Amino acid sequence: MLSNLKTLIIIDNSDKSIKKIEGLDNLVNLEILDLKYNNIKKIEGLDNLVNLKEFILAHSIISEIEGVNNNLKLTKLDLSFNKITEIKNLDNLINLEVLKLKKNKITQIKNLDNLINLKYLSFSENKIFEIENLNYLVKLEKLKLDDNLIFTIKGLDNLVNLQSLCLYENKITALTGLDNLINLKNIYLAANKIKEINIIDSLINLEYIDLTQNKIKKKDIEKYKNNNKVIFCF
Repeated sequence: MLSNLKTLIIIDNSDKSIKKIEGLDNLVNLEILDLKYNNIKKIEGLDNLVNLKEFILAHSIISEIEGVNNNLKLTKLDLSFNKITEIKNLDNLINLEVLKLKKNKITQIKNLDNLINLKYLSFSENKIFEIENLNYLVKLEKLKLDDNLIFTIKGLDNLVNLQSLCLYENKITALTGLDNLINLKNIYLAANKIKEINIIDSLINLEYIDLTQNKIKKKDIEKYKNNNKVIFCF
């Protein structure tokens, strides 16, 4: 019986025939719903999916986050490659561990305070100018902010469990704001405007830092290229 279905994947990579989410009311046991590569304009029709844990609606034409705030068991939400301009209507999703909003039109990080169990957060390829409003995401392990418009590394002080930070292809000029990230292992900072390396001693678990396509001074390259503890990529 379809009412016992736990996984539903409807991907249309040809004519993008699906335009509306409908007809799912009886799938009360559904745990995974994957509708990527369609032509859906609005998130709707999910109210009865009380057991839904993963919802993927990437590569569509969504402009607003809505229709998921009552799916309290969600642990993964992927709305990448859409037309979303604002982060909102996620306050009830306290069990969310993965949030992907890559390649949208977001300009500001906000309305994430209740997502205290997030471990993976992606805002890659948006239009974000400032790292902000992440103070409550203390369980976060991976943060992707590559290909934005960020000038300064800041607003990360509370992310003590962060292990991977992606900030390549921004406008960053200095290695600042990393002091408290004691569990950080990997930093990706390629294609920025960094000139000097001043690695913070407190980053005791750092293993790899990518600084390719920057403006690093030759003396710093010579100083750090043979580092025995951290792999520097210039």
